[in-house]
Amino acid sequence: MKKGFCFRVIIFGVFLLLGLGAGSSAYAEKKFIKGEARFYSQDEDPLNFVKSQLLEKSFRNVITKEMNRLGFDSESFWRTFDEKFEEHFKSMQESLEKKFQDPETEKMDAEDREKYQKALRVRRLKELKKFGKLSHIIKSYVIKRMKRSIKYPNSRYMRLMAVVDHNRLRSLYSRYINIGGKKEFNTLFLDVDFELQGLTWKDLGVQVKTDFTEVIKTHWLNWFNSKLGNSIKKFSILDKSSKDKIEAYLHSYKSEKERDEKFRGGLLAKVKFKIKKNGEDGVQRTRGFSFKGQYLLLDLDNQKPLDYFDFPKTTHSYSTVDDHSLSSQVASYLYRVPIPRFEKTKNKLSRTMKKKGSYQLEVENVTSIQEVMELMSLLKEKGIVQRLQPKVKLFDQARALIQLDYYSDYEALKKVILALQNGNLLNGRSIYIKKNDHGYYVLLGGEAIQSKVQEAQNIEKL
Repeated sequence: MKKGFCFRVIIFGVFLLLGLGAGSSAYAEKKFIKGEARFYSQDEDPLNFVKSQLLEKSFRNVITKEMNRLGFDSESFWRTFDEKFEEHFKSMQESLEKKFQDPETEKMDAEDREKYQKALRVRRLKELKKFGKLSHIIKSYVIKRMKRSIKYPNSRYMRLMAVVDHNRLRSLYSRYINIGGKKEFNTLFLDVDFELQGLTWKDLGVQVKTDFTEVIKTHWLNWFNSKLGNSIKKFSILDKSSKDKIEAYLHSYKSEKERDEKFRGGLLAKVKFKIKKNGEDGVQRTRGFSFKGQYLLLDLDNQKPLDYFDFPKTTHSYSTVDDHSLSSQVASYLYRVPIPRFEKTKNKLSRTMKKKGSYQLEVENVTSIQEVMELMSLLKEKGIVQRLQPKVKLFDQARALIQLDYYSDYEALKKVILALQNGNLLNGRSIYIKKNDHGYYVLLGGEAIQSKVQEAQNIEKL
């Protein structure tokens, strides 16, 4: 390798460490989207209620526009969203209806029905606002205009400009639409419980419970990580506090507003073993145990079991000469028991989960690192459905190599790359997508327009 090239690569590495974060933010230019909404209020509606409804409808308008721009199926999304809300609201409506009914006839007179309709309207609108938490998808917004019609005073209007959080938008979309026909999971939570029957932890060769349990838990978690790490982002062992939170999450299944975002898109692997002491031989210095267990894998989003198994009862005897050897042998045995079932789980999940892929995208005729950073920003934005993660692998003045990690098939990635065709960078240079024997690559063409360069620099300073 030439010395000059080595020097440039080293300098580039230092540059990345010091300034990559700042550079990427400079080219992630805020894109404000116009949102509009109309709301027909009632005379008794307070102003803050009217404003909150206008905001919610404006956010919905903004989100719809951004979904369409990114290639999401907004029509299917809102149809599913509204259906889920109706399911969620049904019990509330029935409860409210009973409140206004005559207890004996279960009917309403005209006056009560009017009160019921008004209460139902307000309750529905407030619950709809809470249900999807659409305001969480909006990073920031500015209200440009809010007015009421002179001719029809109850007709209200709002116009605003808003910035959408793409990660949260994608998360919201995937909760209601199964992207790519396959499921994706964010975190696997491992919940392990050992129940002792007729013995203490000392009988297993340890003084403290955690000396025995934590080793097994950690090894099981490492197994899942090594086998599913390319498809699932995080792996976590549940402690008591987390167990309580996940139970609350499961019980709030029908109430979107109460659900903890931490557990969305999660898997819960529950493993429980009962350990029973069968007897002890003082002469042979052995101790007998029986083991029986259960395993359940749960999709936290819909509470559907993806896999389950009852481990049959087994009995084994171990030497009690050395406590450390005793605890190690029992722990080793318990670790091995569910592994064959975990393997079957892995195979089941592999058929339903999205696979992680990687692609090396070459960029030619580059004049600055800023151009590479902007290309990465464009790719990430257009590849939001595929969870595209671009990384700079090489930069050598006129040439760059970007690694694209993605969760989809290659055809979907190809569409993302081709979407850049005939686009422009902030400095006015053109983007062309070419193909060679190795696949697609980017060719930057044209001269940088000085006014555009200055404009890009001003954005960076901001």
